[in-house]
Amino acid sequence: MTPVVLEVLQEYECVTGLKITCLAQFDGIHVVSGSLDTSIRVWDVETGNCIHTLTGHQSLTSGMELKDNILVSGNADSTVKIWDIKTGQCLQTLQGPNKHQSAVTCLQFNKNFVITSSDDGTVKLWDLKTGEFIRNLVTLESGGSVVWFMADQGLQYKVSLRSWKPKWD
Repeated sequence: MTPVVLEVLQEYECVTGLKITCLAQFDGIHVVSGSLDTSIRVWDVETGNCIHTLTGHQSLTSGMELKDNILVSGNADSTVKIWDIKTGQCLQTLQGPNKHQSAVTCLQFNKNFVITSSDDGTVKLWDLKTGEFIRNLVTLESGGSVVWFMADQGLQYKVSLRSWKPKWD
């Protein structure tokens, strides 16, 4: 098997000195990073300059997805936010009585919906434009969490579960 050789095209020094906790997808123009100070930064790939610093989460960013100018970010504080990366504005915060009760572990979105999963054992469906909760797609009774899922445009989804039983001394 022939090894794959990767070439470093550009390197940037993190001038903030903050540890990065999460990186969003690369869209050819932007890279989005989450850091330990709870902020999210939108970077210009060509110049390496920070275009926007997005604030509003109360804990570190645990997941992000970027499509066109929309960023959806999940957080260890159990919140999910929808951002416009061109303006730097938060468009929606997914919250209310049906919000996750633990850290968001994974998320995906399309033009209509956001699907989120959490250490609380749920996968939730939200309206992208209004931020309203639609329904739970998965609810684990106990002893597990949703660590990964993949959704297609038709909202069919595959879920990977992690479960455990407590060990008592």
